[in-house]
Amino acid sequence: MILSSILTCLWLGVAAAGQNLTTRPNIIVVMTNDQDRLLGSTDSQPILKHFGKFLNGYNTLLFQHGTPGFDHAEVLVDPYTYTFDNVVLSLNGEQPIHYPSYHQTDVLRVKAIGKLEELLGNESEPFFMMIAPAAPHNQDSTGPTVPLQRHEDLFPNATAPRRPNFNPQNTVQQGKSAWVRDLDMMDSDLLAYSDFAFRRRVQALQGVDEIIEDVILTLEKSNAMENTYVIYTSDNGYHIGNFRLPPGKCLPYGEDTNLPFAVRGPGVPAGIVSKSPSTHVDLAATFIDIAGLPKEKWPAFLDG
Repeated sequence: MILSSILTCLWLGVAAAGQNLTTRPNIIVVMTNDQDRLLGSTDSQPILKHFGKFLNGYNTLLFQHGTPGFDHAEVLVDPYTYTFDNVVLSLNGEQPIHYPSYHQTDVLRVKAIGKLEELLGNESEPFFMMIAPAAPHNQDSTGPTVPLQRHEDLFPNATAPRRPNFNPQNTVQQGKSAWVRDLDMMDSDLLAYSDFAFRRRVQALQGVDEIIEDVILTLEKSNAMENTYVIYTSDNGYHIGNFRLPPGKCLPYGEDTNLPFAVRGPGVPAGIVSKSPSTHVDLAATFIDIAGLPKEKWPAFLDG
């Protein structure tokens, strides 16, 4: 099994800290897949919930191993993780279930909100919930992502951002290294495809925005907002046309490494923008700290 490094860190840190800490706040994390910052959008607890992508390689042959550390996990199963209109989920390691005629983002939204309403209605102990839609990742790694049908005609004039490093002249390109330096300038077909891919990504994020909206509305309706941290981020960034590169990731440029990260919760001032460098490796320790786990009980693999 190939592990997603960010999700693995969160899983290990969160699962290790499940304690009976009834006075601590709730934590809800919404993590998209392959979203750069510029694209935009809006056991650390006794009860642990997960909806969506869990690990790369969690598939129809391995689902029975379940999701250790979580008491409720509805997990996307490969090879269907990135087929947005062909949704397959496994609940707590049980036989995967197919949800025909539904879009993945909607399925995860309905399931997560239903469980959130249940937790808040029961005035449960503090909980950790992670919602991990695959959007705006490519469709099955074969082409641009697939938005919800109700969003696919939005933003008809949206184009990939024409920043200074977008399809640059040779004077800029020659400053790059290795194979990037030798890329040809993008022609009209590649430019059109880049704009199309960008539009699809923006459209796909509208479904994610609806998840966030429903989470906030549900918390407000239950008067739980003041005792809940909501964190929004992505697993990695994405480039489209930067330094003449086709849509993709895994390079050491800002588009790939500068991720969206927003926090709302107790003690977090509204409208504050921080420029302090950090990595997602810091999140597991942060969640454990929020949960109030004594330092002597922290997992040994966390050194700070």
